[in-house]
Amino acid sequence: DILSEIFQYLPDLNLNLAEELETDVISPKTGPYILRPEIYPWSITRVCSAWRTAAIYEPHLWSRVHLEVGQKQPSSGKVELLRLYLSRSRNCKLNVSLHCTWTERALDNAYLSLLFPTLGRWQFFSLHVLAKSLPVYWDLGNFPMLEILHLYVAHQAKTPPLNNIN
Repeated sequence: DILSEIFQYLPDLNLNLAEELETDVISPKTGPYILRPEIYPWSITRVCSAWRTAAIYEPHLWSRVHLEVGQKQPSSGKVELLRLYLSRSRNCKLNVSLHCTWTERALDNAYLSLLFPTLGRWQFFSLHVLAKSLPVYWDLGNFPMLEILHLYVAHQAKTPPLNNIN
């Protein structure tokens, strides 16, 4: 109980995060990438056994999801880390930030197929996406808890070869 209270004051954990993020740009490029076990919140579980137990059972520690979703499938190890991360968040509201270049069906991507079933818990969603990747998100359904949406669409223009530039 005392550790759970301490965890509420960690710099990276703020239960009113959605309000603060309204003006911030959060992406895997600017925020913590969650699937690196050497960083927060994973690192808290390695302090000692008491901290490990408390951290594992504190869902708010696992409520910020920052992912890079590229054209290639993620490794099975990274997929399992995401599955564990999401399970530790239990039914907590989620703050989700995706940087996506995936252009195939969402359910064909291992990360997205794990993440999209939780969209009923998303209170903040920041999406950095290529214009050609937007169709992946068209038929997601409802976001009943969503308070803030940041959408950044990059258009890929054909760049002329450098030898044709005057």
